[in-house]
Amino acid sequence: MVMVLLMVMVVVVVMVVVMVMVMVMVMVVVMVMVMVMVMVLVVVVVMVLLLLLLMVMVMVLVVVVMVLLLLLLLLLLLLLMVMVVVELLLLLLLMMMMLVLQMMLLLLVLLLLLLLLLMRTMVRSTAAAAAAAEEEEEEEEEEEAAATKPAAAAAAGAAAAAAAAAKLSLQQQQQQQQQQQQQQQQQQQQQQQQQQQQQQQQQQQQQQQVAAAQQQQQQQQQQQQQQQQQQKQQQQQQQDLQQQQQNHFQQQEPLQQQKQSQQQQAAAPAAAAATAAAAAAAAAAAAVFEDVV
Repeated sequence: MVMVLLMVMVVVVVMVVVMVMVMVMVMVVVMVMVMVMVMVLVVVVVMVLLLLLLMVMVMVLVVVVMVLLLLLLLLLLLLLMVMVVVELLLLLLLMMMMLVLQMMLLLLVLLLLLLLLLMRTMVRSTAAAAAAAEEEEEEEEEEEAAATKPAAAAAAGAAAAAAAAAKLSLQQQQQQQQQQQQQQQQQQQQQQQQQQQQQQQQQQQQQQQVAAAQQQQQQQQQQQQQQQQQQKQQQQQQQDLQQQQQNHFQQQEPLQQQKQSQQQQAAAPAAAAATAAAAAAAAAAAAVFEDVV
């Protein structure tokens, strides 16, 4: 009986030691799981903080880029305003130059008219002087004709020839002067036409410059719109990534809960078996004690 009691006591001690070892193992496993959960939480918190820092940095960069773009736009607007003012000043200067040139041309035309009037008066005065001289010569010839008719006739012929030559020379001079005046007028007309063509070319160049500036503005606006669209796409992608991460975390939480429940379920049968074994050992010890008594 003593051997049986000793065996029972040894069995009970072994069962108690086994129970203690099982409980220690369960506690170790639980502690390991807790540590793993803590590490996972720390990693998740660190990742979230890093993501927040990245988001803050990205937002700061976006704000800086937007500010720089606004400054560039302001500078471009100022440059355009300066260009417009300069073009207006150039147009005013051109208009003033054209007015001055027109005034100079008018003065030249007036001077030419005065010269023509003077030439006409000179021609008329020379013609009147020639007529007076002819009349005087005719009178002298008539007086001399009374004395010497043959000499008078010869002198009259010579005077008539001289008068005809003088008239021809005067007519030729007048024709030459008229031709010169016509040539000068044609040259002036050609100069005016050239000036008009130059003005038209300058206007066309200015229109082309304005059109080029408008095209540049449109291209800049399109680039800004594209940049805004890209920024929106990046923000949407970041939001999608955050949602995916949240979904991943949400998916992992049920899995972790399932693992914990499975571990608890696995530990429960062992604990139940240990308690049953302890109860059986206690019952056996009680039975042996009753038999001994």
